[in-house]
Amino acid sequence: MDGSEIEALIDSLGTLVNEVEGGGGNWKDVWSEIRSIGQAFKGSRFPSGEDRQEAWGRFQSIIRHVKECQEKAKEMFEERLRESEDHLEQILSYAERATPSSALDDVILTIATAGLNVVIREGISVILGPFDERKMELQQCNEAMREGWAHLSKNKAIMLGKHKQEAFHALKKAADSLTASWDTWRGGRQEAIERYRAEKQELWEARQAKREAWETRIRENISKLEDRLDRLESALDHRQSILSNLEDKRDSAWSDDFRERIDDWIGEEEDRISDIERMVKASQAGDRGAFDELMQLYQRRAMQVAVRMLSNADEAAEAVQSGFVKAYLSIKKLREPKRFEAWFFRIIANTAISQRRAAKYRAEKIKIDEGYKGKKALSPEEREVGEELREAIRRAMSKLSKKEAKAIALFGIEDLSREKVAEIMGCSAEAVKWHVFKARQKLKVLLKEYLE
Repeated sequence: MDGSEIEALIDSLGTLVNEVEGGGGNWKDVWSEIRSIGQAFKGSRFPSGEDRQEAWGRFQSIIRHVKECQEKAKEMFEERLRESEDHLEQILSYAERATPSSALDDVILTIATAGLNVVIREGISVILGPFDERKMELQQCNEAMREGWAHLSKNKAIMLGKHKQEAFHALKKAADSLTASWDTWRGGRQEAIERYRAEKQELWEARQAKREAWETRIRENISKLEDRLDRLESALDHRQSILSNLEDKRDSAWSDDFRERIDDWIGEEEDRISDIERMVKASQAGDRGAFDELMQLYQRRAMQVAVRMLSNADEAAEAVQSGFVKAYLSIKKLREPKRFEAWFFRIIANTAISQRRAAKYRAEKIKIDEGYKGKKALSPEEREVGEELREAIRRAMSKLSKKEAKAIALFGIEDLSREKVAEIMGCSAEAVKWHVFKARQKLKVLLKEYLE
């Protein structure tokens, strides 16, 4: 092969190198051409040695250029590989952060399927606590997932194909796990709420049934005690009747001995009546010792009345103590000392009723306070409005007549029937209906600004 053909091959080689550098070929073809030209040089003929040396120099220069280009390309590839690996590592880190832990899933499933009766008394906020915690974790996973996909989209052009594929699969796996965890959270939360409501309803129904049974017993006790009060009301009258009968028998006695025995009986009965009247009058005059005697005389029977109304010895003792205090403070208002028993036992009964109503109010208040555990505290403005409303209600109730206040309390608060309220107040059911109507009308006017 002569020199001109070699020169043409070298020119073709330079063109091929330029094409490969421009991305139009590959270095494998370049090196194949280099080997062919190198073989051609061995049997080539040039016009002179100088021409041969010049052609060989051009050929070697191209080879050096090719090596430099390949070395540069290798360095660029290694740099790209490092960057691709760095991006892959970051994306894998995002995928790991976007994958929810399974620890709270077990807690959520436990709460959703069992164990609510342990914490139901603390309110829904305690039950939903793990769900709120899980929601925060899943939201953080969502953010990590979003950052991972954004990082892959931004840098996929400089990442190697295998690295892009690995990153995509890692993010896809984390996304599937995250979706499943969200489904578990939604289903578990809904089931927990439904179970909480169902069990709370069951507890409420059980408490309601127990309360109704208790109220039934109390009403029965009140009815029995009212009958007893009616009997006590005529106790002294009965004694007076006995005394009159004894006096009649004495007048018709057929012997002095029998007349003397009747005189003794009359004396004993008169002593009983006079002792009570004496102690009552002395108490009305401020004699504390006389009132102490009355207390000792009626202590046991007063306790029996209170226990039957309250079904609790400690509460009954407290009611009796309060009743004695009320009796002592108002005994001067008693016009007929012989009516002391009926008057006194009505005070005990009314005190027991008031104490039962106060206990119910405290229980309801405790229930309300517990229902707000774990919830947001009331603002100072809300507390001020609540206190203002309670004070307004107290003022409004104080402006009702005694009968109106007692009727609305027993009928509206104690939820007693009109007939039962009528028995307690000693009036007709129609009178109770009228007192309740008047009380409601007055309260609407007095509390108008709070009802608008």
